Amino acid sequence: MALETMATGDLVVETVVDGFVGRISGLDLSAALDPGRAEALRAAWRDFPVLHFPDQSLSPEGLRRVGEVFGVPEPETPMNRGYLTEGEDAVSYVGNIHPDGTPYPFGNKRATAWHSDQSYFATPVSGAILHALRIPDQGGGTQFCNMYAAYDSLPAATKGKIENGVALHCYNAGPGGEAGPPLDEDKHGTWTPVRHPIVRTHPLSGRPALYVNHIHTYAIDGMAGTELLEELMAHATEPRFVYYHPWRVGDTVLWDQRCLMHKSAGDYPLDQARLLMRVKVAGDAPY
Repeated sequence: MALETMATGDLVVETVVDGFVGRISGLDLSAALDPGRAEALRAAWRDFPVLHFPDQSLSPEGLRRVGEVFGVPEPETPMNRGYLTEGEDAVSYVGNIHPDGTPYPFGNKRATAWHSDQSYFATPVSGAILHALRIPDQGGGTQFCNMYAAYDSLPAATKGKIENGVALHCYNAGPGGEAGPPLDEDKHGTWTPVRHPIVRTHPLSGRPALYVNHIHTYAIDGMAGTELLEELMAHATEPRFVYYHPWRVGDTVLWDQRCLMHKSAGDYPLDQARLLMRVKVAGDAPY
């Protein structure tokens, strides 16, 4: 069955998951984008928090330029600076090998719990882009969780409990925290908790979304125990809210960190290489 399509300017966006995942084919992201087409891409991203661009060939500089269409590339955190591409401060590698092909064993475990990047910052990133370089023969996908839909489907009583609630975030402090690169205080410094609303209003769409995650969220301010937090996370990650992206070499995927969680599915043979490039886009304080 043919996918539904919609036109945004002169772009055609295929609907993969309604209001969640869109695909734009036939667009060469390595070429300069005129202002009209760049604005059309930003409009498409407002409609689809996950955008998939197949069959791309991007250098690190090219990936940075794609990031600049959607905002200011965010310099990598101290924990991830060892994975930067040469000459870049915002484009890094994600995977289970180093760029020279040598193994990176922690890469099999990295990011395998649900999270939103840098939620432990006062101003977390707004988005991120991955570009696939090497992919296992089977598996190796990334999962995305729609936090708009997760919030919308909460019982009214639960919405009332969290309406003005605040969650505490800190690096690797949540129940899935071991999935973040290990923290070395001598190299990376120390990180103090930050407070973010449990229900975050998206600055462009105006829609509410849950804003908690397994790696960095560890408590609800003023509440003893973690039962409600665990309930929210279990609800948000129900299969009905989750999209699995099966990578192919050349795929480029943009996603919105303000209304989604994501994780590596960790479903591939560990002796097969998986390597992607990533750039993150700076954001603003959640409200």
